[in-house]
Amino acid sequence: MNIEIADHLNLVRLTINRFKYKPPAGMDAEDLFQIGCMGLMKAIEKFDPSLNFKFSTFAVFRIRSELSRVLRYYKREKRREIRTVQIDQKVKDTGALLLEVITDHHSFEEEVINQERIEEAMRIEPLITRYLMSGYTQKEIGEKMGITHQRVSKRIVDMRKKLMA
Repeated sequence: MNIEIADHLNLVRLTINRFKYKPPAGMDAEDLFQIGCMGLMKAIEKFDPSLNFKFSTFAVFRIRSELSRVLRYYKREKRREIRTVQIDQKVKDTGALLLEVITDHHSFEEEVINQERIEEAMRIEPLITRYLMSGYTQKEIGEKMGITHQRVSKRIVDMRKKLMA
């Protein structure tokens, strides 16, 4: 089965419009379209017609996944960039050394609050918290605990809700 990208470009536009993807600041609609096209290309590479799925169903999933992944990465990098600019500006404004600004940025009170949150997380989900702090991924935690990574993710979300309450 030979699938052409040009035949399915409207599927990218349809997916962007149907799921109401909006470009964040610093990105335009054409960038979203290009990201969607990358998802379409991945769908073409990985599509297996023997599984009896329609290509469009499979492609929409891949396009959405690619859009979500890139937008999540973009927003994370944007926050990191903003934080860096704020610290740089504070160094310029105060004439302080960078080390002093970073030390002030993470105050003793914040460290105490973080420690309390860790202790609370250990009380709610001790095993998962211990694995997360050791650097395991959700998939690895699931394998160690004998549950799916989706279940691990759900338990982490529930734990975060309890911590934020």
